[in-house]
Amino acid sequence: MHICRHEEALFIHITPLRICAYFELFCRRSCEMDWLLVLCSLVHLFVCPFTKVEESFNLQAIHDILYHQTDIQEYDHLEFPGVVPRTFLGPLVVSVIAAPFVAVSRVLEFPKDVSLYLVRFALGALVLWPLLKLQKRIKGTLGKGTSDWFVLVTVSQFHFLFYLSRPLPNTMALPLVLFAYYYWLGQQHGKFIACSAAAILIFRGELAILLGLILLGELLTRRLSLSKTVFIAVPFGLLFLFLTVFVDSFFWQRLLWPEGEVLWYNVVLNKSGDWGTSPFLWYFYSAIPRAMGTSLALLPVGMFFERRVWPLVLPALFFVLAYSFLPHKELRFIIYVIPLLNIAAAAACSRLWENRTKGKWFALLALVAIGHLVANLVLTSFLLVVSRANYPGGEALFLLHKMEGREANVTVHIDVLAAQTGISRFGHLHNNWMYDKTENLKPGSLELRMFSHLIVEAKSKHGYNLRPYAETHEIVAHIEGFSHIRSSYNHFPPIRIKTKPCLFILKNKYLPKEPDFSFTLRKHPVESAEVLLPSAAEFENRNHLDGEGPDAFNSAGKATINEATGPTFISQDHQLLFKGELQTKLTMKLVALFTVCIVTILQVEANAVERATVTDAELKALSQQLHIDDVNAVQGIVLNMQSTTTSGSTTDRAPMPLFSSVPADAFSGPTISALLALFDNYDENCKVTEVVTAGETAEDNAFLDAILDTSVMQQAHQFLVSKGLANADIAVFKEYLRQIWLGQYNRGGGIQGSSGLEHIFLGEKDGNSISGYHGWIKFYRDEQAGRMNYLGYMKKIDLGVSSVIEMPMNWDGLYKSISSISVSGSPEIELAVATVCFLARPNAKCPLLGADGTPYAYQTYTLQYNGKTYVGSAYPTY
Repeated sequence: MHICRHEEALFIHITPLRICAYFELFCRRSCEMDWLLVLCSLVHLFVCPFTKVEESFNLQAIHDILYHQTDIQEYDHLEFPGVVPRTFLGPLVVSVIAAPFVAVSRVLEFPKDVSLYLVRFALGALVLWPLLKLQKRIKGTLGKGTSDWFVLVTVSQFHFLFYLSRPLPNTMALPLVLFAYYYWLGQQHGKFIACSAAAILIFRGELAILLGLILLGELLTRRLSLSKTVFIAVPFGLLFLFLTVFVDSFFWQRLLWPEGEVLWYNVVLNKSGDWGTSPFLWYFYSAIPRAMGTSLALLPVGMFFERRVWPLVLPALFFVLAYSFLPHKELRFIIYVIPLLNIAAAAACSRLWENRTKGKWFALLALVAIGHLVANLVLTSFLLVVSRANYPGGEALFLLHKMEGREANVTVHIDVLAAQTGISRFGHLHNNWMYDKTENLKPGSLELRMFSHLIVEAKSKHGYNLRPYAETHEIVAHIEGFSHIRSSYNHFPPIRIKTKPCLFILKNKYLPKEPDFSFTLRKHPVESAEVLLPSAAEFENRNHLDGEGPDAFNSAGKATINEATGPTFISQDHQLLFKGELQTKLTMKLVALFTVCIVTILQVEANAVERATVTDAELKALSQQLHIDDVNAVQGIVLNMQSTTTSGSTTDRAPMPLFSSVPADAFSGPTISALLALFDNYDENCKVTEVVTAGETAEDNAFLDAILDTSVMQQAHQFLVSKGLANADIAVFKEYLRQIWLGQYNRGGGIQGSSGLEHIFLGEKDGNSISGYHGWIKFYRDEQAGRMNYLGYMKKIDLGVSSVIEMPMNWDGLYKSISSISVSGSPEIELAVATVCFLARPNAKCPLLGADGTPYAYQTYTLQYNGKTYVGSAYPTY
């Protein structure tokens, strides 16, 4: 525990002011977020390395693939097949990743249990990979603030990171689900369908509900066509079905589709309820609140402030509602929805944090966002302490190995509770030892007297289970496990974790000279693939606390030696960890550990040479200079503003046009004339596929060249290069502008009929509504042609030469309740400030100044399509 003392010392020297400063830095950086997820997941792994019965199939399968390889007859699943079979594809993938590290470990003669850490780390890395990609996708879709808060919210919670490296069937499916989310948000429908098909057909059939709801949303919004869905889903479905049948039939030695049998057992036969039932709404009032902690309170706030999270949250909630009809419930069954719900909570935190400078009440709300993370961390640390005391089987076998040397001729029988709570083949350290899990042996029977040691379940040394061994065995150690939580107002925090004896290690005093183990050759009764509980009473406890970590059996691991055995075999670390009176100290050290992980990364990042952060002051200074240098802005435009109106009003309060007069040479400038050449290249209907001809490509090039030849865009480019946001090569930057502004993408219906430039400078028609339309030149031309009806304005901001006008509009009889245009500015000024804001403040209001110092803002939105990021929209506002 020396490292914990060191962490505690570091924690003491962290002042509140310094934490606030680091937190500000943290929210502006991104690379340390990756390491924060990795470090916090490692904390969970090392604090609770052992596994339970729900994880036994995958863990034993990984062990057997690594150590027995093609010798199928040595595989554990042939002896303990479980109620329903599970696929070997997940264990195969994890084994391939872990195999080189396990091989090195064996060459270096590390203990075999080191491989358990390596395997769990490999599985954790497999889940972290798509999780980190999802975080980057959130950054591109909802902004950096939401992305950063998503990581902070996730690491502050207990269950998701706790399950992340556990070989549960649900965890095996989790990487594919996270990849599906990633491709869905990026509108890469083919890859989304492929990942969904693999997750459903190979690992977890119930994911058809969750991923099917997401797919249905894409079909209803016409982002994806039914024909394309069928075209992709059918071949991928057949491919993955063939793959799982082919591989698993080999390992199970019979023709088999594992997930098909699981669905038959749970849905058709409805036998999942045999393993315990919970009330219909249990997921909503118990599982989700425990999984999200205090972040749950921010979920509706995020949905209120950020409507773009609704398509993420609603499928998750409907999935949980539908899955509630199955009577047997565990938190791990819905673990897939936690990232989606956390995005909404992160959006709320991001909004509260961004508004912190607007007043005292806003600052207080920002502190609430930070405070909820602290509350989550305290809860997580407490649950980790409880979880650490929940694996008595693993602790018992670990203790036995310390008590008996490698050379000892040990034969140990492991009873059901010990096998279910931490003992796996990775714990079988010595090849000359015999580890046996034969079930249904009567206590004190002749068969059990063949073993040199027994690991037996009992509530005390006088327990009923130990009476048959009173004359033949001696108690050499007992392991205590989690019993209950008790309030204690004399301590801080006022909660005490109580333990009680649950497993005893017995040593045979009269070991036969030639023990007969022939009885171990008979096949064993099956264990549950989902959950195996010894009694109805434990069903009740498990469903209220959930079956893993702190939410499992009323038992787990504290090890102490009976006084009669003489010297203790337990290390000082184990004593500190499991002494009831030091549970509070461990909780505080875990809180310190999480905090140190964050602060240490921040200190490293603060000392590293990083690209400069774009500040609000820099954005304002740049934009003011760009407006001053906008030599192609049109001077002399006379506007007839007439009456004010309100958003949503269709009443025409402006009988005259907006533009009273425009200079005759207004559109003769090089950049405006180049923009006008593009107007006839687009179809106004965004649901019509755009066909780009060679002539139109040449016009695109001429427009980009004209823009890049201006001082305004050159200054913007130099600024972005200085901040590490753009490539210094002007040719590379030109191609980037082509992608984000002129690249075609799909706004719905599976049609590539839109682009950033068309949406903003020209406007689009989406059915019976106007989409975009923020260009003053197009507005003027349409007004002259009788296509645009100016209805009045809501607000006007003068920026020097140009002006920002907010108003409703009526274009060809289509109505838009509110839009905004910047009148008189050149194409390069709009393109320059929009590009800078797109990169420096994506999906947020970007603070700017006009030529005369008048403040205004630019709102940008990113759009993900086929793995690329485009300008979804950008417009001036206030």
